[in-house]
Amino acid sequence: MSLFAGIYARDISHPRYQAIKQKLLSALTLADSAPTVTELGPLWLVRHSDRCFGENETTQSEVHFATCVGAPLLSDSLAADLSQLRDNPAAKLADAQGVFTLLHFHKRTQVFSLFHDRLALKPTYWRNAYDGTVFSNQLSTLSALPLPLSNHPVGLAAMATLGYPLGEDTPYREIRCARPGECLQFDGQEVSRHRHLDWVAEPSTYLTLAEAAEQLDAAFDVALTRSLGRDCTTVSTLSGGLDSRLIAAALMRRGVKVKCLNFSRPDSQDSVCAQLWAEQSGIPLSRIAVDDTQSQTVEQRLGAHLQPGRFPPIRQIPRPRMVWSGNGGSVCVGGVYFGREIEKAAQSGDVEATADAFLAQQQAYLPTRLLAHGQALQQDLKATVISELARDEHRPLARRLQLFLWHNDQHRHLAAPFEDYGDYRLEFHLPFYSAGVLAAVLSAPPEAVCRHQLYMSWIERCFPQMLCTPWQTYPGHLPCPLPLPGLDQWTFAGQRSRHQRGQMIRAFWQGQRHNLVQGRQVALLCLADRLGLRDAGPSLKALNVFNRYGVSDT
Repeated sequence: MSLFAGIYARDISHPRYQAIKQKLLSALTLADSAPTVTELGPLWLVRHSDRCFGENETTQSEVHFATCVGAPLLSDSLAADLSQLRDNPAAKLADAQGVFTLLHFHKRTQVFSLFHDRLALKPTYWRNAYDGTVFSNQLSTLSALPLPLSNHPVGLAAMATLGYPLGEDTPYREIRCARPGECLQFDGQEVSRHRHLDWVAEPSTYLTLAEAAEQLDAAFDVALTRSLGRDCTTVSTLSGGLDSRLIAAALMRRGVKVKCLNFSRPDSQDSVCAQLWAEQSGIPLSRIAVDDTQSQTVEQRLGAHLQPGRFPPIRQIPRPRMVWSGNGGSVCVGGVYFGREIEKAAQSGDVEATADAFLAQQQAYLPTRLLAHGQALQQDLKATVISELARDEHRPLARRLQLFLWHNDQHRHLAAPFEDYGDYRLEFHLPFYSAGVLAAVLSAPPEAVCRHQLYMSWIERCFPQMLCTPWQTYPGHLPCPLPLPGLDQWTFAGQRSRHQRGQMIRAFWQGQRHNLVQGRQVALLCLADRLGLRDAGPSLKALNVFNRYGVSDT
């Protein structure tokens, strides 16, 4: 994995940029290593790389300079891909199957370009700085710069309710985020933008479930081949659900030795289902008991445990910083968040009703009485959802809803843990996000994808051995027909003990409060919680987002 940040300005040597450069250098200096600085005319670029792929992540010639975050997966070699992409990236990225941001600088024209994958899963944020532009793949790096900064209330409202901003929004007015499939080009003070990777045209005739499942399996196999390279032993997470189980099954089908880790409560279905399938399949599984699954990300837990002293099998892994992840399986292939009520609204063609159904399913409601202008903020949030759903109007609304989830929920899905990259220092194989897999899903009608219908058709045809032991399912989706041991994850979801809520209350009052938060009303809510009359947890969780990203408007 690589961190990057930099400045593009015609007068890059001006003293006013010195403080910004020092801040960027400090942000990218991790505990055991310093970043690399590259200066190319108007471009000043600072990078930190752990070389997780085991190959050089930078290439240049007399005319071109290129470096990459993630991997395009044109082949199974990152170095070979960069060699291909160095001279004419725009024409060659159409076959990219990976998750990446490609940074490219043309030394003669002095144009700096950032190419993103189809969902822009590796983020780029940017903002104006004097007569130039400053950019980074960590939001926290830009927000800490000595430059004017103010809050974007709708971005905050989306983060507080959905967990991610919508479109190109961030919590700040001055900072924007690259959109899916977008190329950012710097050749002056302004940043030009265009979509260099577009989705396939809506098929005139949809494939049957069986045909789409076969296409899905072939595309997944290509993604595995290019990601795996020459590795014969590798490491993966293994939960009680289907996504990581399918990755392990597909790797074993290729004769790869898989070492797995599970982080969960010992009495949960996540733990028991993973153990049963690992025993059935002969997979070594390390189970790490976790009481509070929300206190750290999976990435942070992996970073702490993938050490020789805690996970001895790591010594057998050729690329020990590379881990397989099932991210993207449930939403992109399984159709999670595409529930029956949303499907019904989408089929009616009513965009506003679809937005209402989505917000209701997500329970994306602000504690409006605890926020100044709370009702107006809630309406602005709904208007932003409607605006995103209105994109690609030539497509059926059900398809636009599917793409809305991919272009928003999934687009930002990896961004939050990436902010904590210094805590885990790993890179992830993400086969469910490959271009071929996404295209295969789009070859079937949206109503055949939701509720894990296409997903289960794929597994039944190509991985029936996965269904010999029970697995976790989502409410409203195709159920597991086998008896399910342990407590399901929904039993724990949203549960907070009185002690945990007390910690949230103390943290709220000890921290800095956003100017939109109504302190008196929050105090009454906290008193009701302590008296056992109300649960303040959900409201405080939302308000904490406002407090966390709050700045004094300038």
